[in-house]
Amino acid sequence: MQRALALALALCALSSFGCAAGAGARKASNDGSAVDLNLALAQGYLERGRLDLASDRLKRALAQDPRNPAAHTLMAVLMERLGNEDQAVSHYRRAVELAPGQGLYLQNYARWLCRQGDFAAAQEHFARALADPLYEQREVALRNSGLCFRKAGDDAAAAERFRELLRHRATDPEALFQLAAIHFEQGDALRARAFLQRLESVVALDPEALLLGYRVERALGDARASENYRKRLLESFPESEEAREIDSEG
Repeated sequence: MQRALALALALCALSSFGCAAGAGARKASNDGSAVDLNLALAQGYLERGRLDLASDRLKRALAQDPRNPAAHTLMAVLMERLGNEDQAVSHYRRAVELAPGQGLYLQNYARWLCRQGDFAAAQEHFARALADPLYEQREVALRNSGLCFRKAGDDAAAAERFRELLRHRATDPEALFQLAAIHFEQGDALRARAFLQRLESVVALDPEALLLGYRVERALGDARASENYRKRLLESFPESEEAREIDSEG
C-alpha cells in the first residue's frame, strides 16, 4: 500500500495572524484582517468539503492581495481537489515565487512534484524547505522527502531521511514503519522487528504494519508471533487488502 504524502497546511502557518515561519507569511497586507478572514474561512470550508464556498473566499482573498503566497497555496489545494492539475501547479509555483525562501510553500510544492513523479525537482524543493531556519514544520518535509525517496526507489536516501526525522521526533510512527519496511526488504528481519516493536509502543498497528509484522516473524521463524499478527489483522481489519494478502500467503 502506498503511503500518502501529507500536505503541510495549518491556518496559523498560512495566515498573517503570527504563527508562520518566514517573512512572507508574517507580512500582513494593507487590508490584512480582511485577507486573513477570507483565508481562515476558505481553509475551514476546504476541511469540510465545501469547495464552492472555499473558492469564493479564495477569489476574494486573491483580489484583495494577489501577492499573498498563502492564498495561492490554498487555491492550489482547491484546484487539486477539483482535479485541475494545471491550475494547481500554477498556484503552487506562484506561492514559491512570492516566498522563495519559505519552507511551508517549498514543501507543499515539493509534495506536488513528487506526486507527479518529478522526483529530482521534488527533492530539490524539499532540501530548500529544510534549509529555511525558520520553518516550523520540518518534520513534515523530512517525512514527505523520505516517502518521496521511497516512491523513487532510493531506499538508502529514504532511510537517512527517516533516521533524521527520528532524531527530531523519536516516536514518529511513519519513520518507524518505513525503517522497519526498508530493513525487511533488505533482508534484515531482526532490525525490522526492532522498529516494529518501537512502532507498536507508540500507536496501534494498522493493517499494513500488521502484515509486515507477520512477514517479519515468519522470516525469523517465530510461528507463534507470526500467527498472532495474522489473527489480529484478520479480526481487526477483515475487509482490508492486507487481510486478503495474508490469506493468500497463509
